[in-house]
Amino acid sequence: SFNLLWNWGYYPEITYHDRSWSSEYDIDWMTDIFMTRLSGQAFYNRQDIIDYLKSISVNGKVKEQTTSKVAWLYWQV
Repeated sequence: SFNLLWNWGYYPEITYHDRSWSSEYDIDWMTDIFMTRLSGQAFYNRQDIIDYLKSISVNGKVKEQTTSKVAWLYWQV
């Protein structure tokens, strides 16, 4: 994208922004999320996932921490 804009006479700029957030989920909800994320990669038993989530849960809630870097590409027309 950057190269195309540059070749078309634009002067694109890129900025980077760090993002971080956390979410808490019930074990049943998180089990469904894990089953979806892990589908097709290997055989996972639903009960094994539930047991694992129970082992890391606090008061029946599983905390998910997400950290990302977002790049914004912008230019003036």
